[in-house]
Amino acid sequence: MLNKSKKVITCGIDEAGRGPVIGPMVIACCCFDEDGIAKLKELNVKDSKQITPKKREFLEEKIKKITLKYIIKKISPVEIDETRKIISLNDIEAKEISEMLLELNKTTEIMPSVIYIDSPENIQENFTKKILKFSPTKISVNIISEHFADSKYIEVSAASISFRYENS
Repeated sequence: MLNKSKKVITCGIDEAGRGPVIGPMVIACCCFDEDGIAKLKELNVKDSKQITPKKREFLEEKIKKITLKYIIKKISPVEIDETRKIISLNDIEAKEISEMLLELNKTTEIMPSVIYIDSPENIQENFTKKILKFSPTKISVNIISEHFADSKYIEVSAASISFRYENS
């Protein structure tokens, strides 16, 4: 789906709970236009690990109102354990993100120009390749997956906040 308007849309994707002992792996995707990004900056949105639980709870509600599109995926510890018999934990995350991107493509009128992803891998290209490998269709959006993207890109910071209370 093409971005037919002149709005610039960007998304951030982050995960929590990669350890199956603690609970589910939760992956959040949040998409914003330029106005939404400006509002996130006004709210001083940062990586969820850099703010207090009280501030996270306050920001979570604000972020959900600002976001154009919001997708949450939960992968249970049992599903993680079963799937890890076949593929690695990083592959599980890449596969789930690939599915999120397909859902975004099907359900969003305006596709993002860039999707920033907090990568579990140090080499950006490796995780991006894994995401694309799991996609049954061509994804025609610029994907930037970086280690510690949650502290570099406000969209990813917003995603990191948006699921803190989902991870239970």
